[in-house]
Amino acid sequence: MARKRLATRSPAPADTPATRPRGPGRPRGIRAGEPLQDQLLEAALKLFARHGIAQTPLSAIAAEAGVTKAMIHYHFSTREKLLDVLIQERLLPLRNALIQGLAGHVDPIEALTAFARSLVAQARRYPWLPGLWLREVMSEGGLLRARMRAQLDATGERRTTALIEAWQRDGLISPALKPELVLMSVFGMTMLPLTVLGGAADAQAANAVAEHAVAMLRHGVREAAPGKRRQRA
Repeated sequence: MARKRLATRSPAPADTPATRPRGPGRPRGIRAGEPLQDQLLEAALKLFARHGIAQTPLSAIAAEAGVTKAMIHYHFSTREKLLDVLIQERLLPLRNALIQGLAGHVDPIEALTAFARSLVAQARRYPWLPGLWLREVMSEGGLLRARMRAQLDATGERRTTALIEAWQRDGLISPALKPELVLMSVFGMTMLPLTVLGGAADAQAANAVAEHAVAMLRHGVREAAPGKRRQRA
């Protein structure tokens, strides 16, 4: 009686997707036509803004994206590597675009108004932005705070400070303002209310925050001439 030959197959490596059961179609959460790394970054940003970086393990990001933890390690070997990619591909381009937008306006009030509205618009586009900014960039001990400073090109900050100083020399804005704190103040007038009020998810609330910041800028930044100040009764 002839013996059947059993086909042998080499086992798949332990950390490859071949080792997990897979049903038909793509894994849950994966969106067709969008690079997986981008989807993983978005999942990480969402959880970081909600819970904080220190409280978000890679396994939670994998679960949010609908992939295995092995897939996270394939794209980002460590959380530190993920943070570096996040800064380079998400936060720094956003920061640079906002700073460059200031130079597109001749009038400083129009420039700062556009900056405030653009911040709110970006928060509407990226709902993770206000929470992440408050938790991890502005808070003492935030894990993105020192990491971003180490990777920042200070040229943009120096150029912005020089622009604000020029506005002051030309008498266009109050000389009492500290140039290095102006943009930080605009961030505070927009990101903090959006974080507290949850306005990034609500168009009406977000518009209210934007217009409040605009009113503060238009009526608080420009110093009125002494002869035009309204006298108290």
